[in-house]
Amino acid sequence: NDTSDYPVFAQESVNGSTHIIKAGQTPLFDPQAASDAGADTSHCFCYHNTDKGMAPTISHNAACWIDSSKKEIRDGNLYLISYGEILLMRYAFKKHDGSILLRAANDSHDDILIERLDTVILEVLGWVYSYTHTSKW
Repeated sequence: NDTSDYPVFAQESVNGSTHIIKAGQTPLFDPQAASDAGADTSHCFCYHNTDKGMAPTISHNAACWIDSSKKEIRDGNLYLISYGEILLMRYAFKKHDGSILLRAANDSHDDILIERLDTVILEVLGWVYSYTHTSKW
């Protein structure tokens, strides 16, 4: 079974600012599976989810596999996004007027509509192509 080390990143909050920090390496994912999904394995990293907006689809602390080379929004795909001081995973949709709609899987989280002029503070960190899911007993 051919596995490779991928960098692992986590969210850290310092003095009210949120940052992504490198948290180590992990050999948890098969590069062939990433390639089969269409991910560029030279740009993949693992991020441990801290956002509850995708629950129960993606649970808190789930390992999420991100391809940082895929930042162009394709409607309905899942992305890791930095928006101001907020780091979240959301389904993203481009609107005709240039705004971007971010939608959570969790119904208790409202959609976020980012107006065209505000998109400068939005950074797509990458496409979420895979994640772990843990069922609770």
